Amino acid sequence: NKLKIDLDEKEQKLLLSIIENEPITAYKIALYNSMHFSYVYKKMEQFESEELVAHFRKPGDGRKLYYALPKGVMAAMAHGLGSRRLLVEKLRSKWGLADFADEEISVLVKVLAQNYRHGLPLNDIVMSSYYLYIHYLSDDIVISSDYKFVLDKLFKRAFETLLGVVGERCAKACREEVARREFIT
Repeated sequence: NKLKIDLDEKEQKLLLSIIENEPITAYKIALYNSMHFSYVYKKMEQFESEELVAHFRKPGDGRKLYYALPKGVMAAMAHGLGSRRLLVEKLRSKWGLADFADEEISVLVKVLAQNYRHGLPLNDIVMSSYYLYIHYLSDDIVISSDYKFVLDKLFKRAFETLLGVVGERCAKACREEVARREFIT
C-alpha cells in the first residue's frame, strides 16, 4: 500500500479491534482476539512508535486506554479492513472535519495516500494541508482538478486555523482574502 504500512493478519485484527472498540485496554484487545497479552502489549508499543495508535491513562486506576490515530485508520482503509463508512466517520471525527461529506473525506484520504512521503503528518490534518499546499506550489506534487473543491475547502480551513493563532487584528484583515481565494488553480 502507498502508506508503506505492512500489517500481517494478526496485526490487522488488532488494529481493527482498536478502531471498533476505542478506547480499549490491551487486555481487552487480547481477550477479544484470543491472543496472548504479552504479544498484544508488544504490538501496542510498535503501533504507537509507528503512530498508528496512542494511549491515555484512565483517571483513577492508571490503565492504558488505546485509540487509533488517523494514520492507523488510513492503514485500516489501505488494507480493506472493517466498514468503510465507520472508517470515514472515524477520520471525520479525528480530523475535526464535521462539515466534510463522506466523499470529501475519501478524496482527502486518496490525495494523502497518493502523495505520501515519509514525514507527512497524517495525524494532523492542518499540518498535512500545509504540507500538500507547499508541495503543490513548488510543483513537487500534482493534484487532479477533480479534487480542487475539496482541497480548497481544506486549505481554507487550515488557513482559518492559522489566523486564529496569529491574533484577532491580523485575522480580521486576512479572513476575507482567505475566504474568496482559490488555492488550487
